[in-house]
Amino acid sequence: MPDLQDTSKSKVWDFGAVVLGLCALFIVGAFCALVIVNGLTASHVTTTIVDAKTTPSPSPHPAALADLSAFEARPDAAHWTPLHQDFVVGPFTPIMGSRLVNVLVSRDLPRPLVNAVAEDLSSFDEGNAIHDLRLINIASRVDGDPGTAAEVRRSSLFIWLILALRSSYDSGGVDLTRTDLRTGGNFVGQGMNLQSVDFTGAMMGGGEWHGSNLTFAQFTGVQLEKPLTCTGCSWGNIRVAGRAKLADNGWVLP
Repeated sequence: MPDLQDTSKSKVWDFGAVVLGLCALFIVGAFCALVIVNGLTASHVTTTIVDAKTTPSPSPHPAALADLSAFEARPDAAHWTPLHQDFVVGPFTPIMGSRLVNVLVSRDLPRPLVNAVAEDLSSFDEGNAIHDLRLINIASRVDGDPGTAAEVRRSSLFIWLILALRSSYDSGGVDLTRTDLRTGGNFVGQGMNLQSVDFTGAMMGGGEWHGSNLTFAQFTGVQLEKPLTCTGCSWGNIRVAGRAKLADNGWVLP
């Protein structure tokens, strides 16, 4: 009997050793797999970062820069046509858009040319164009120099033109706070998408708007030259058939 007991204990210990050995192999294997996965992930991240740093941003074609310089010197229809073609072929960069904005606010241009340039700015650089025009507008107004009054007027017109060309599906925010928007035209507020446009503290001419989308548009502290009404305008899914009037920082519905 003692011999049988010793043999049984030996077998139990042998079985336990096998189990411990398998567990150890499993742990080592899992650790190695984790190291490999982490190594591959780190390698992938490193490669991605390196690729992002080494990928240059698109640069305008030298011919496009030459055409832009020619248009800056003589902004007329003859010099606009080749520049427009450059914009279509691309790439169009924010720097080119800023230079174009500076041309537009620096002098009075024929209205057909103004419309054509506004169309391209709306298509290729809407957000940056409105941003640049707003800064010029505010800086020129704060300056107080009578010579900069024309820049306020021109920048206001171009802002309204770009807003008029805004897609009906565009719901992104537009910052026009403290902007002088008194210069525009009969097209202002006529079937325009003004969703999420912030007019807080802006100066506006007033008038009668029709069929515009005013969802989430902000009018707090707007200064009006004359009353502003909107007939058939919409706020979200609500379309008001009657005439709403802007008063006390909000719209009074009929």
